Amino acid sequence: MEATGGSWRIKQDVSGQTTFVIVKGRQISDLGQGLSDYSDWASALELAVTRLSSECRQMAYKIDDLESRSRRCNLRVVGIPERLEGADPVAFMSGFFTEVLSDSLAPSLMKLDRAHCLGPHPTGSPSNRERE
Repeated sequence: MEATGGSWRIKQDVSGQTTFVIVKGRQISDLGQGLSDYSDWASALELAVTRLSSECRQMAYKIDDLESRSRRCNLRVVGIPERLEGADPVAFMSGFFTEVLSDSLAPSLMKLDRAHCLGPHPTGSPSNRERE
């Protein structure tokens, strides 16, 4: 009878181990599927990063090109005494170019958006120092 009881225990142990192995096999299979999903996700992210990096480089090139082109239209006028423009540098420079280039030439060739004084204003009274 002991032999029968012993084999019953062995069968129970084997059955328990089989169940354990089946459960762990399913868990490993689920983990493998999860890893596969994450691998696909990581690959998609790598492609997106590559595409976005390329677009970023193209945009940086375009920005640099646009900045360079916008500077081509700038003029620097040297030799005008400081504070001669008064409160409205745009009106002063429009009048200046109209006077210098003639009435018929200036309005058709230029559009003056802004005028800036370059260089620091001296403190105190206005001077006749020329600006660059």
